Amino acid sequence: MQFLFIDNEKLCVYKDGKVTEHESSYIKKYREASLTSARNSEWKRRGRTEMLLNEGFFDDNEEVYARLYDVAPTIKENELIYSFAVNDSSGVYLKYLNDEKNLEAHLITSNQVDFTSLFAAKDNLLACVKKGSVAGDIAIFSKDGSEYKSVTAGDSLDENPSVDERGNILFNSYGVARDANNNFLWYSDSEICRLNLITMEMETVLSEQGLSFVKPIEFDGGLYYIKRPTEEKERSNVFLDILMIPVRIVQGIVGFVSAFTTIFSGKPLVSEGKKSNGRSLAKNYKKDEQRLFVMNNLIKVDRELERNQKFADYGFIPRTWKLARLDANGEKEIFSGVADYCVLEDGTLIFTNGKHLFSFDGEKVKKILDTNCCIKVSSSAPSVYRLASVFGDL
Repeated sequence: MQFLFIDNEKLCVYKDGKVTEHESSYIKKYREASLTSARNSEWKRRGRTEMLLNEGFFDDNEEVYARLYDVAPTIKENELIYSFAVNDSSGVYLKYLNDEKNLEAHLITSNQVDFTSLFAAKDNLLACVKKGSVAGDIAIFSKDGSEYKSVTAGDSLDENPSVDERGNILFNSYGVARDANNNFLWYSDSEICRLNLITMEMETVLSEQGLSFVKPIEFDGGLYYIKRPTEEKERSNVFLDILMIPVRIVQGIVGFVSAFTTIFSGKPLVSEGKKSNGRSLAKNYKKDEQRLFVMNNLIKVDRELERNQKFADYGFIPRTWKLARLDANGEKEIFSGVADYCVLEDGTLIFTNGKHLFSFDGEKVKKILDTNCCIKVSSSAPSVYRLASVFGDL
């Protein structure tokens, strides 16, 4: 058994019980270049004596935001494709797994769009191309990966493309709600759509009010997907809320008095203590790492881990996110708390709950591997289905 997955910032290959990890050479070099540039600028801005007395002046990851979006296979076993974002740019690169001299090859980069979810079809790569931070289209890439053409459009987020048995494109689509000034408000329910590449007609395959269906994959006469509530309901402890009313009133009074004092005296009511350097501030801000965006939702990792700890091999994905299959016999829910999944050539499902990877052979679920933070998995071979139309005909 072989598949691909992303664990934190590592591109991983699982093969017959063994995991090999690879890093993005592009992101590594970007960070090194940013560190060098920042240090050079710091030497110019600050005195030499001060610099020598403060060796820990710069945090090497301080000014670089990086994220691996997705990973996909190629027709060659020792290659993979991945998409990423680094600060204000995004791209798709080809990774050579067994070539020490040529680690990676550039396919495409942009400062205008983000390349997020990927899918490797028989002859082409599909991707979601996000325009700005809200809307996105499904695009088909040329065989060399250097250019693409969008096949969907509109004020919606179309993502997670795949190819069905007839060569059509399946994907999920979120509607975008905006205010009178065209500012983004929220995403509406995600529905599963099918695009016929011959007629360019689109149909809705699966939709239900209050639910979002994401990442559709058709295999062996059935449709797999993850379904979740569009809005997660917060659990409330009414008794605790009543007890906390006096505390919150006192907090409000103290906050008002502190603000009043700061405005008229220039000093806060309570001292903040000694100043922290950049490194200690970075340690404090690591709390933000416990919040992750998964399927366009902000996940509070610690909270979900606490909620799920009564279950075996639990993760940080809400239990209301369910992997399911729909066929002629109706819908069957396979597993709860799923962030992502893929279908192998023999029909085996691989899926993750953020902390563990599992397999499902049609009869039972088996835990394969523990991870640190895995929210993306992919088959290690391109889909057996071929697009009904090639890039040049679109």
